[in-house]
Amino acid sequence: MDYPQVVLFGSIYGDWRENVIIPVLEELGVTYYNPISETGWNKNLGDREADVMAHCETIIMVFNRTSPSFTSLAEAGWAALGAHIRGQTFIMQVDHDYTYQLPPALRDNPDADEVREWMQHWVTSSRHLTVKHAKEFNLPTLHIADTLDDVAAILRKKYGK
Repeated sequence: MDYPQVVLFGSIYGDWRENVIIPVLEELGVTYYNPISETGWNKNLGDREADVMAHCETIIMVFNRTSPSFTSLAEAGWAALGAHIRGQTFIMQVDHDYTYQLPPALRDNPDADEVREWMQHWVTSSRHLTVKHAKEFNLPTLHIADTLDDVAAILRKKYGK
């Protein structure tokens, strides 16, 4: 099976893949896997994601302001560990200023403010700790980018001719 050079994981929503990262990869002639599916996520797609992640050259994980990203944040540490063991490059970018919004159906609940405060706490702490722990490692293949432009610069340095 042919595997892509780069996989694009992290926040499912937003245009970070299409507007920033994919144009850079195409400019560089780099193959990639975009996990976004019009049918939504299922276990078979999850198995495919794990397979391409295990065989690519570079794993990109971006956590933007579109969702809490709890599942992908939980996956990030394992992805980084796997990348290190397999000799892959791992690039992560996290937006820290995500604000949690309750779904409309919960906003009129008498406990809505408490639920929102807890969710905001979990969003803030999970993003902060993911980045803080990652920055404690001094590995040449682990990159913690501040912005999407920094992700693009890392890709240009790695794959530029």
